[in-house]
Parts: sequence; C-alpha cells; structure tokens
Amino acid sequence: QEISVLILFCLVATVGVLVPPVIFLLFREKSEAFFGKMKVWLTRFSSLILFVICFVFGVLFLYQGIHIVSLYR
Repeated sequence: QEISVLILFCLVATVGVLVPPVIFLLFREKSEAFFGKMKVWLTRFSSLILFVICFVFGVLFLYQGIHIVSLYR
C-alpha cells in the first residue's frame, strides 16, 4: 500500500512538470498564445494565489495544533 501511494505521489508531482513541454511540442503555434495568456493571468493573480495557498496551510496547521492539544487534555 505504501508503494502505491508513493507511485501516485510521483505521478501527480510529475504531471505539473511534464504538461507544459508536451503542450508546446504538440501545439507549437497555439501554445505561444496560450502560455502568453497564462503568464498574464499568473502575474495578475499571483498575490491571490499565494494568499490562498498560505491560508490553506495556515488552516491545516491550526487544525493539527488544536487536535494535538485536545489529545492531551
């Protein structure tokens, strides 16, 4: 079971790295416009994306901390 979770993690982790080059190789003409739009979108919403990621991790850590403290009461 642990090996299947590790394999799943590796597959999910590599998808984000492999998708852009594959898109570029398959759709060269359209990929320039697509990646240009993605760059504009990511630049425009980078602060919001960072906020959401930090908020999710903050809530996760807060939950874990409260859970651990509640175990010792």
